[in-house]
Amino acid sequence: MSSTTVLGQFPGYITLSDKLGARRFDVGPTAWAAMGPSTAWVANRHFLDAMIDAGDSFVLSVNPRLARPGTWLFRELVHLCIRRVRIPVAPAWTN
Repeated sequence: MSSTTVLGQFPGYITLSDKLGARRFDVGPTAWAAMGPSTAWVANRHFLDAMIDAGDSFVLSVNPRLARPGTWLFRELVHLCIRRVRIPVAPAWTN
């Protein structure tokens, strides 16, 4: 498995992670639909923490300036900052 995790907006992060053979947070549409926002964030944060603890590097499928407060990507980027993870500045953005 890769030591890279892709973050971004749906579906761009899925496409880029497939292209790179990288990891991504993806519980599937059925499980995602069954989760409320709080449960989804707990699962997402757990995934991020596991990837951080594994030493993964992070790649963004989108320019981080497009992340708006209230979006999942924004929350992910804030979490990376809190955990003192370097946010990439020059990835292969898809949009």
